[in-house]
Amino acid sequence: MNSRRNFIKNTSLASSALGLMPGLVAGNTNQNFSTAADPFAGIQLGTHSLLAEGIEWVLDYLQEKGAINTLITYSHSYYGADYRPDSVLADHGKGVISFKNRNFPKVWVRHNEEYFKGLLLQHEKPSKDYDFYNRDAFREMRKPLDDRGMKVYVRLFEPWAKNGVGRIENYEKVLTLDINGKPGAGPCWNNPDYQAWVFATVKDVFTNYDIDGIQYGAERVGPLSELLFKGQTPNCFCEHCTKKNALRNIDSERAKEGFRKIEQLMKRAEDNDVPSDGVFVSLMNIVFHYPEILSWERNFYDGGERINKGIYDTIKNINPAIQVGRHVDHQQSSWDPIYRAMVSYSQMTPYNDFIKPILYHDILAIRLRHWYIGRMRKFIGRDFTENELLQGFYAMMQFHPKAEIPLAEMEKVGMPPEYVGRETERCVAGVNGKAEVYPGIGFDVPWHLPEGGMEPRPSDPDLIYRSTMAAFDAGATGIVASRDYDEMQPGSIEAFGRAIRER
Repeated sequence: MNSRRNFIKNTSLASSALGLMPGLVAGNTNQNFSTAADPFAGIQLGTHSLLAEGIEWVLDYLQEKGAINTLITYSHSYYGADYRPDSVLADHGKGVISFKNRNFPKVWVRHNEEYFKGLLLQHEKPSKDYDFYNRDAFREMRKPLDDRGMKVYVRLFEPWAKNGVGRIENYEKVLTLDINGKPGAGPCWNNPDYQAWVFATVKDVFTNYDIDGIQYGAERVGPLSELLFKGQTPNCFCEHCTKKNALRNIDSERAKEGFRKIEQLMKRAEDNDVPSDGVFVSLMNIVFHYPEILSWERNFYDGGERINKGIYDTIKNINPAIQVGRHVDHQQSSWDPIYRAMVSYSQMTPYNDFIKPILYHDILAIRLRHWYIGRMRKFIGRDFTENELLQGFYAMMQFHPKAEIPLAEMEKVGMPPEYVGRETERCVAGVNGKAEVYPGIGFDVPWHLPEGGMEPRPSDPDLIYRSTMAAFDAGATGIVASRDYDEMQPGSIEAFGRAIRER
């Protein structure tokens, strides 16, 4: 298996060097990655699970129970959903791998310092204080994967400030700055130091490890969305964003003034001092008089797309056969109309071999209830009742009629398989054959309680099976079991595997 892999890899690199495959490096190849008899069947899992339960044991378990053929596991877990309570974790036969009294690293690969020479940002260094200090998971798993005909993809998220500051050297220097000059929750996508560090990271990993693909994700939306839907102070107004916009004759002070007027309108609405024209019309009045607001929003997304393209180009220049894909998180896929309008699936295809939209049917209903409808009612939705707002949302976002869960039931039930089918269909239509579509079917995803902590929300295996089949019926060429292996109950994994085997 290793000799075959090396032959394919070396042939691809040699062909590229000879100029026989320029399209593979310059842009998306649009090649069909799903021509094999078996569909792409991935699973997201933390690297700690592999090492704690045993690499070969986990691989055999996933193949037997879930028909999994591809691992999607963290190379870096600065973002990772770690330190969850035992109550939301599953026992797969090896006991619950608790986060209590554990000290897992945030970097699961061995970096070569030469790739980061002269860069502002530096990864966290290995420490004997960490669990699995002497383990190099991505090297250790290669042979067991090959022996079973399986693949591994890197799962890479941008680091949140709370996880990056103090662990990534100088990370506080690349964070966004809001209109008041305070640092934000994530990095500025237009900061050249952050871009250089991301590209150096993937170059190092894919040059020095034998890895089949990458799933990259950044779970953020733009400043206007953050303000309207979450009440967060708009960003980014760092020197890089200000200079970039100035080159397009966009005045940063006008943008700040416009955002501040929206903040003032929000405060009035929350104090029940609603303008005579209503909240929505008053909001549109501000946006029309301050077009710099939308220009700043566009700048934010342009920076994010530039990073996605840079990751794609960096990896394809190393080996065109490596599959590069994009994780589209839940707000981006299912409830933020501004993000959906700014970055369509069709616009992602030139630098992604596959798109993985999050379609977590079970947890979506309660997320919509609290993270969208509840937040919208505080401001932009003040002109409507909650039921009117929900019905308008369903119509605007083109939900399947059978997926239109009544407001009163959203605390108790999840979305039906028709939600998964409709959103998969929309993604398939958007990419129009220019990228693969691998929906993330989420199950056993816990609910983050408003007062803090997490509440288990076990999934119905039959709905997992039907939702997975609905994605295939809608044109998906693969599926990703999500959110995390260590949350997934054995019966849920088996239901997922049953659907995969039937395809």
